[in-house]
Amino acid sequence: MNEPSTISEASLTLLEGWRLRERNRKAALEIAEKALQHESNDSLLYAQARVITSYIAFRNGNMLEVLEQTGQAILVFRKHYDIVWLARALNNQACAALELGELAPASLALEEQLELSKQAKDLELEGCALHDLGMMKLLQSHEQAQPYLQAAFEVFQRAHSLAGQAYALVNLATVFEAQGKLNQAHQLLEQALEIIGFENMPTVEDHIYVRLGSLAIQQGNFDHAQQVLSQALEQSKQNRERILWEAVPAMVKVHLHFERPALAIELIQTHLEIVHATGLRPFEVSAHELLAQLFESIGDDRSALHHYREYMRLHRQVFQETSDLHARALKVLEHNKVAALEAENERQKNLELQSNLEHLERLHQQTIDEAYTDELTGVRNRRYLMTHGADQLREKKGKNCSVAIIDLDHFKRINDTHGHDTGDQVLREFVQIGFGTLRSQDTLARFGGEEFVVLLPDTSTKIACEVLERIRKTLANHVWKSLPEGQRVSFTAGVSDGANGDLNLALQQADVLLYQGKSQGRNQIICHEKIPS
Repeated sequence: MNEPSTISEASLTLLEGWRLRERNRKAALEIAEKALQHESNDSLLYAQARVITSYIAFRNGNMLEVLEQTGQAILVFRKHYDIVWLARALNNQACAALELGELAPASLALEEQLELSKQAKDLELEGCALHDLGMMKLLQSHEQAQPYLQAAFEVFQRAHSLAGQAYALVNLATVFEAQGKLNQAHQLLEQALEIIGFENMPTVEDHIYVRLGSLAIQQGNFDHAQQVLSQALEQSKQNRERILWEAVPAMVKVHLHFERPALAIELIQTHLEIVHATGLRPFEVSAHELLAQLFESIGDDRSALHHYREYMRLHRQVFQETSDLHARALKVLEHNKVAALEAENERQKNLELQSNLEHLERLHQQTIDEAYTDELTGVRNRRYLMTHGADQLREKKGKNCSVAIIDLDHFKRINDTHGHDTGDQVLREFVQIGFGTLRSQDTLARFGGEEFVVLLPDTSTKIACEVLERIRKTLANHVWKSLPEGQRVSFTAGVSDGANGDLNLALQQADVLLYQGKSQGRNQIICHEKIPS
């Protein structure tokens, strides 16, 4: 007789766990784990607890775990028609997919979440959906992102959600910063800082201080930048849930402005030890890159070379791990779709189901197509290269086949001087002008940042180098639409022989040649025949 009361009490406890997820993740996790131990016979409560643990997993960077847990929970919520918890699970799933760069499944989940939130009249969930849709648009266009983030802020105000308001303001500041409206961006960050003064959100507070420091640097106010960045670094020592690496590059700029390279090096080395111990590989890669640049600037070539080699080694390692993670994530997403289809098949078993199956198949194919395309330039991405490209090279084993790694020279200067939007336009124009004449069997893939890979089957390295040399000369005379008159963009490339059919080996050899070209002054093509014996 007491079972309904017990279930209601358990549901309320889990709801409290959900509300604590941002302010006190440890307490939220304890509530969820306790429910998982005692509610295994109640599929709905068990699924609700999984939504909480998947959110914590997201904040800890375990995206694969998020996708696995939410996939199971979503099936339960659909069966019980629990639209509020379904919307929460969809949000977790969308954020994880977005973090992994899987925009198609993220968009589908967020659109459904927005509709469910409106049905449930849950303003906080509606604001979350609008905010995360804005974050997805931010990857494509700042102008498209702004109305979503503004709408999210207004909904969060109506919901009296201080945390939501703070997140929306911080990301709106990103939009204004990209538009060059630094004063407005600064005002929004100060407003967000004031709002979270009423909440216990140390991680967000640290992030805002870093953003304020970066803005101060852009405005030439290095004294203020030093003040807020130091505050962020000091507070992060007591926090907490993650290392505040994002403050380090900005503080390095401050040290260099005040001619303190030794302090900059010491700061990076200190954080390098921490990120190495905690296994945060991407931050470790960035640390070695910064150290290489700093040691080179003070004339310590030996130390610079050491850190550059570590940067290259870890960069490739992180890339491989990321590629593996993305491949596994795609499998989980596909498994979740299959499970959803099976559940729907059991429920309907009629002609309407067949129509839904065909629709989902089209969405699935669309997701696969988008998964192998670089969002910015429209060419293939590294996932395609390391799967289909590797298969293509393996099939050509024993035949002429060339692999080239291309890196735009001094591209960081373009981003630093003209902004990332201009840098993005340069990358798109570089692809259109330089590689529009490639054959249908050739593969051009964006490998990451300003680095591209060209796979040329049935082509000797001599011919491949001639092709790239023609492209290099074409770019030398090209008038760039997005850059000031007279400014030119060049590239350095390494071309290796892929006749052995091993793409990883060919990339390693091309990478050595690329580095050789950079060390010899850039703006040149280094071919396989020139590898020192």
